Amino acid sequence: MRKSFWFWASVWMADVLAMAYGWMYPVKLAAAFALEILVIYMWDRRKRDGVWLGVTLIMGPIVDLVVVGGGAWSYAAPFVGGIPIWLPMAYGISGLLLRRLTEEWGRKK
Repeated sequence: MRKSFWFWASVWMADVLAMAYGWMYPVKLAAAFALEILVIYMWDRRKRDGVWLGVTLIMGPIVDLVVVGGGAWSYAAPFVGGIPIWLPMAYGISGLLLRRLTEEWGRKK
């Protein structure tokens, strides 16, 4: 079942707010993002979702590890390599949501 662009945009905004106000509970935030990924997979799985999830879940934190290690910035409550435990999940869910947003945007045209 396909949802609208605005549905996925609101899910993305909820995730942004969760990061803004939930960063001080890193394990809970990581678990919430993992659950969200699972729900999307069960409810609206699309071909090649694994690629979108895998690439963003791996590549995003790699970039962060490099720039945080280089001193560009730092995170509150870092876990491994100076990044929070929830950050890879946030990148992964962002990849899935970005895919849905771009597909729905293209469908509107």
